[in-house]
Amino acid sequence: MNDVGQLAFRARFTDDSTGVFIADTPIAGDFNNNGVVDGADFLIWQRGESPNPLSQTDLADWEANYGTNNAPIQPGDFDGNGVVDGHDFLDWQLDPSVGSLADWEANYGSVATLSATSAAVPEPATWIGLLIGMLAMLFRRDVVES
Repeated sequence: MNDVGQLAFRARFTDDSTGVFIADTPIAGDFNNNGVVDGADFLIWQRGESPNPLSQTDLADWEANYGTNNAPIQPGDFDGNGVVDGHDFLDWQLDPSVGSLADWEANYGSVATLSATSAAVPEPATWIGLLIGMLAMLFRRDVVES
């Protein structure tokens, strides 16, 4: 397993070619089959479009695997973690047969693209506090001194 939970392995063939490979197995909870378990998959479950519509089993699969990314590895990502970085260069220095240095140079700093987007959403407690404050202002009484 690599550091993002993918089954990854390095292989050397009889012709001395090598590479890093990721097992192409479906991930439970990846309802759109894009290799990433993310918010888009939750929406599919929520809309009743998962294999077992609105089942607790499908929801449990999504929760257990949320954040798993088995998207294809890009050239230069010799350790298969979805990022072309210094760790890949170190892998190449230790064993140049893992791949092409030109691939690493061309893709250095690249991160595997994810299909999820994020946005800040206020917590329910914030809305409740805001509502109580507005109601208090609406129904306040003026204190009159005698």
